[in-house]
Amino acid sequence: MVRVSPAAIALALTFVRGVSLAAQDSTHQEPRRSPGYHALNLGVGGAGLSIGNSRRWTGVRINFQDNQVERVDGIGITIWSAKHNEGMELNGLALGIAGPVGGRFTGVTIGGAGAVADQEFRGITIAGLGVVSNGDMKGVNLSGLGTVANRDMWGVNAAGLGLVANGRMDGINLGGLAAVANGRMRGLNVGGLAVVANGSLSGVSAGGLATVTDGNLGGITVGGLAVVGNRSIRGISASGLAIVSSGPNTGISTAGLAVVSDGPITGAAIAGLAVVGGTRISGLAIGGVHVEAPLIEGLAVSAIRTRTWDMRGVSIAGYNRMKGDQFGLAIGVYNYAKRLHGVQLGLINNARNNRGLLRVLPLVNVHLD
Repeated sequence: MVRVSPAAIALALTFVRGVSLAAQDSTHQEPRRSPGYHALNLGVGGAGLSIGNSRRWTGVRINFQDNQVERVDGIGITIWSAKHNEGMELNGLALGIAGPVGGRFTGVTIGGAGAVADQEFRGITIAGLGVVSNGDMKGVNLSGLGTVANRDMWGVNAAGLGLVANGRMDGINLGGLAAVANGRMRGLNVGGLAVVANGSLSGVSAGGLATVTDGNLGGITVGGLAVVGNRSIRGISASGLAIVSSGPNTGISTAGLAVVSDGPITGAAIAGLAVVGGTRISGLAIGGVHVEAPLIEGLAVSAIRTRTWDMRGVSIAGYNRMKGDQFGLAIGVYNYAKRLHGVQLGLINNARNNRGLLRVLPLVNVHLD
């Protein structure tokens, strides 16, 4: 089972921060220098036009490199990434050639290379390479390479390579390579290679190779190779190779090779090779080679073999093996039931609870209680 560890999230966070000119890393590694609040201020009462490193400003503010700025309301324009600016709050429009760096951004934030918030992005955030928040992201968050939140993401979140949240991820979540949440993921979730959630995954989810959750999986789920739920799977699931759950699988599941559950399978399960239920199959099960569960209720179809302890319904296979009770109809080349309570149709029909010559019969065997 694939598990998304906090260490993996931290690695992704470190990578994207490096891409974003290592803005936050430099905050913690380099010694602080005096902010030197020197600016040409054209206005009254801290409002108007400010050119330079003004501490607080309302209006239009232009600076080469911010250093320990406290608050900007209006338009903030910078050339280079900031130093020691994790406490800054900007409300309005933030523009940076290298990229805005601060504490909390509310409004529209645009960075040529990156955009970094130590606390939160709220609104529309766009960067050429990376958007990184050490806290939450809420709104529209877009980047060319990586969009990363150390806490939760809400809204429309997209990245050319990786979309990563160390907490929850809700909304429209698109990752060119992968979309990964260390908590729950909910909404429209798409990853070019993979969609991975360490919590529950619900909505419409599609991974080019795999869609994986360490929790419950619900909704419409597609995986190019595999769909994996470490707990239950509910809804419609499709995979090129396998659909696997450790808990119940409820709904419609179709896979190129196998549908496998450690718990019960309820609904319709169709696979090119095998359908295997850990406790029970209820509904329709079609396996190209094999269908198996301790209890099968409904219709089971397999070209080669159906194996179960108890069968209640109809089983069609080359070899039907009921190691316990069969209630209903078995159709195959060879049919075996330890205790038959119904009808066997096949070349050879073996009902162990019949007596004498009636135990093994060609074409038809019957035992009705």
